[in-house]
Amino acid sequence: MPLIPALVLGLAHAHGPAPAALGVLAWEDAGCEAVPAGRTPALVRSNIGLLAHAGDGTYTYGCPSRWGDTEQALAVADPRGQQVLLAGSVGAWWSPDAGCTAVALDLPREDVPLDLAWAGDRALLLTRRFDDGSTALWGARDGGLELLLRTDALAADGLAVGPDGRVWLAGEAEGPVLAIWEGGALGSLRPLLLDPVPERLRPRLADADGLWLVAGVGTRQELVRVEEDAVLPTGLGGTVLLGPARLGGEAAVAIDGRLWGEGAEGWTERGSAEGWTCLGTGPAGAYACALDRVFALEPTGGQPRVTTVFSLVQLGGPDPSCPDPQGSCALEWAHFGGESGLVDTSPATCPDGRRGTPDTGDTGAPGPGESCGCASSGGGALALLPLAGLLRRRRRAC
Repeated sequence: MPLIPALVLGLAHAHGPAPAALGVLAWEDAGCEAVPAGRTPALVRSNIGLLAHAGDGTYTYGCPSRWGDTEQALAVADPRGQQVLLAGSVGAWWSPDAGCTAVALDLPREDVPLDLAWAGDRALLLTRRFDDGSTALWGARDGGLELLLRTDALAADGLAVGPDGRVWLAGEAEGPVLAIWEGGALGSLRPLLLDPVPERLRPRLADADGLWLVAGVGTRQELVRVEEDAVLPTGLGGTVLLGPARLGGEAAVAIDGRLWGEGAEGWTERGSAEGWTCLGTGPAGAYACALDRVFALEPTGGQPRVTTVFSLVQLGGPDPSCPDPQGSCALEWAHFGGESGLVDTSPATCPDGRRGTPDTGDTGAPGPGESCGCASSGGGALALLPLAGLLRRRRRAC
C-alpha cells in the first residue's frame, strides 16, 4: 500500500480536537432553501481550518498545512470569501481561492501578527515588534504586502475599521490610548482614563458614532464604549466576552454564557448564550457560533430567535481539485475529521440534514436524500446536542 493512504487509514481514528466554528468570514445568498436570504456562510473559520461553501449546501475542508500548520490562524476575507489573509505566530499567508491554495507573504520575522480586518479592496494586518515595542500596519491584496504605517508612538493591541473607512488603533503609550489612522501619518493619541488601568485594549466594533472595545485586566474583560467626547464603561465584564454585535437596533454582547442587550433602559439580560464560541454582525444581521454550528439571530426583545444556517454535518473533506502534493491535507483531514466521525461519512446538504455513508471513499460527495429544512427556535434557551452524538448520528431522520 502506498505510504500516504496507509498513514491516512492509520490516522482515521486518531485523537484530535472536536471541530468547532469560531466565526464567519463571508456570506452569500445561495444555500439550503430554508436559510434566510443572505444568511448562508460562504467561509467559516474553525479551530481546525477554513470551511468553504461548495455551492451545493456542503462545505469543503481548508487545510492548515497550506498556511504554516496554524489551525486557529487569524483570518479575514473579502465579502465574497475568496481572497483571504491568514496570520499565525510565525507569519502571514494570502489565499486567492478561499483557502484552496496559499502563499507566504514577505512579512519580517520580527513583526508578530496581532489583528486583522478587511477595509475596502484590501486586508489590513496589525503587527508589533516586541523588541522595541513598535507597531506596524500592513495592507495586503493580490498576494502582495505593503507597509502602510510603522510607529513607536504606541504599542497597539488591536484595530477596527469603521463604516467610514477610518482605522481605529488601541494600545499603550504611557497609559491606554486610542488613535485613528486615515492614511499617511497616525492621528493624535487620545488617552483613555479607565479604572482599573487595562493591560490590553482590543477594538471590537466601530460605528458611525464611536467604538466598542474590550479592556482586559488579568483574566477579566470589560466592555467599554468610546465616543467623540466621552469614555463610557458599561459595567459589564467577565472571563469570556464575545461581541458586541448589532442585534436589531441595539448592541448585544455575550459574557460567560449570558446574552446582554443595550436598549433604551440600558443594559439588560436577553437570555442564554451558553456554549457560544462567537458573536458577530454580518451583512444581513447578527449571528452566533455554538460549538458545531452557526446561528442567525433575530431580535425578539428577549432571547433572540435563532435559525441554524451552518452545521458540521455539512462538512466534507478537502476539495479534490485543490493541490496536495505532499499529502499533508489528506493527513490533516484524517486527523481532525476521523475522531468526529466525519471521514467515513458524506456531508449533508443543509444544516439539519443527515450524513450519508458513501459507496466510495470520496467524502466530498453529498449524501443520499438530503433535502431538509433548517431548524429554528423561539425565545427559549438554545438546545445544543452533544457534538460527538450529533456527528455520529449518521442516519438521523430529517
